[in-house]
Order: sequence, then C-alpha cells, then structure tokens
Amino acid sequence: MKIFYFLITVAIFFCNPLYSQWAPIGAKWYYDHYSAAPPYLTVIESIKDTVILTKQCRTLETYEIFSVMDSTGGYHWDTLNCPLQYSYYDSSKVYLLDNIKNSFYLLYDFNAITDDTITVKDSLFQGYCPDSYPSYLFQYKIDIIGDTLINGITLKKQYTSATQNSDWFFSDPPPPYGGLFGHEPIIERIGSLKYLFGVFSAVEGSIKCLRCYQDSNIFYRSPDWPVSLACDYLYQLPTNINETANLQSNIKIFPNPANDYITFQSSMSFYTNPININIYNIIGGIVKSLTFSGKKTEYKMNTLNLNGFYYYVIFSNRTLLKSGTFIVTH
Repeated sequence: MKIFYFLITVAIFFCNPLYSQWAPIGAKWYYDHYSAAPPYLTVIESIKDTVILTKQCRTLETYEIFSVMDSTGGYHWDTLNCPLQYSYYDSSKVYLLDNIKNSFYLLYDFNAITDDTITVKDSLFQGYCPDSYPSYLFQYKIDIIGDTLINGITLKKQYTSATQNSDWFFSDPPPPYGGLFGHEPIIERIGSLKYLFGVFSAVEGSIKCLRCYQDSNIFYRSPDWPVSLACDYLYQLPTNINETANLQSNIKIFPNPANDYITFQSSMSFYTNPININIYNIIGGIVKSLTFSGKKTEYKMNTLNLNGFYYYVIFSNRTLLKSGTFIVTH
C-alpha cells in the first residue's frame, strides 16, 4: 500500500499540468548582449527536478559564453557558469529561491491585472548573474495585459514598467538611463523577453534581449533576432592574430590621472575595423561611448564632465583589445 501511495505522489509531481508548463526539463533561453567586450551569449537551461523547502522546483543552470585572448594573441571561446537558480510554479505565479535568505519570493504573477504592483525584492541584494550588480529595489507595475499565440498555444502577456525607485528592471528604463533597446513584455512560460531574472540597466556588454526560447512544446524566436542565425550563434573569432596581439601591447592611455583630456594612442594604426571605446563609472554605468576609424593612431577625449575613478574597454568587432582604469581630477 505504501508503494502505491508513493507512485501516486510521483505521478502527481511529474504530471501536474500546472507544474509542467513552467521551465520543463530541457527548456532553454538564449539571450543576446549589447555589442561590446565579453560576454557575448547567455544561456539558461532547465536541467532537473528537485524539492526545496517542500516546493517542487526546477533547477535552472545559467552560463555565459565570451571570447578570450590567450598569450599567443589568438582567441578562443570560454564559458562561465553562474550559481544555480531554483524556481517553482503555483496558481499562475512563478517563484524564485533567494539563496541568501533561503526563502522563495514572487518573480511573476500572470493573474495580475493592469496597475498592479509586484515587489520582487525591497532590500539590498546582489543582482542575477551575469549582470550581478548590487541593487536595493526590484519592483514593477503591470501597464498592459493581453494574450499572444505561440505555436498554437495561447499565453498571457504583460507589459510592465519599473516603479520610480526601482533599480532592477524587466524592461529597459526610459532615457537617459536606458531606452537603448525597447519595451520588452513578459510572456507566460517564457518570462521576460529582456531577461528571465531582470537586469540592472542597459549597460554596454550587458544583456540586450531574448534571442530564442524552446522546450518540447513551443519555440519562440524574437523578431529582433535574424532568422538566418541559429539561437546559439557565435561569430567567427578574429584570424588576424598578430595584428591584434601587437595592437594590444602598443596601446597607451595618458595622462593618468587626467585633467581636461585623456589620450588613447597606438604606435601603429589601431585596427582594420572601426574602434569602440566605452567608459564606465564605478557602479558599471556607461558614461561615454566612442567610435572612430581603425586607421587613426590617436584619439583625445574631453574629460571636463568627468571626475573620479573610471574603467575603459577598447574593442573592435566584439573583440577585446585593451581594458583598464584611469582617474580624472579637476
């Protein structure tokens, strides 16, 4: 008799339609990044079932793929694994485990109606990998609700916006702090089309949007991801190894500390492709983004509106050329 009840319990666990429609085993999310230095592609995969705090959960594995220069000047793809996440579905709501507090909190509520406010986190927390910035509030408001049809399945859709003081988002905030991509909705079964766990802001190199989602029943491709490219597409790594290696060793940044200007200089022409220089503040926000001809050997940047400690990244065609820090004093 005990065996009978055990089998019934297992059947309920794995056959419950409410449970199985969220992150079924094998489900994958592919996310594109803003053009910049690595990372390039982030993937989330539902890999197994587990029970945590009596809840029937999916185990979500997240990893990011990026290019790395080795000692010879050549490049290869590398992978960084993020901490595992644990999520469960109940009554049209999706919950995610807080690994620090060892408790679950509400991530999505597909029963929510227009003007409802969802508070995910309201105290200091470390953001979700790969955009792991520290934040204080993750809260959003439901602006519009509706339905969408994907592979013959009707799914609920929500357009949301971050509340005034929220510094974590499901959709890019408006300018000047965001607006680099668009107003991405949340779709039942798929989650936010920005990023499943939300983002800090639209920083260069951070997550841009969902490329594709797939499980055994549905496949979704973002209209912004070209149909000619596979969901896990990786561009061809540079073949001009010697030029890139020489360039990295010949780039100089001076003066440091800087006053009114800082100069980026190379003893050889920068590169055969256009060069990008991104300048970040100490919390990871981009403050300047520059693009110029690869044939130029020197670029002088005005620093009159800067003061303090900054981080620079120089890249071309998604290839990291050099990075470092500088200080501006006035």
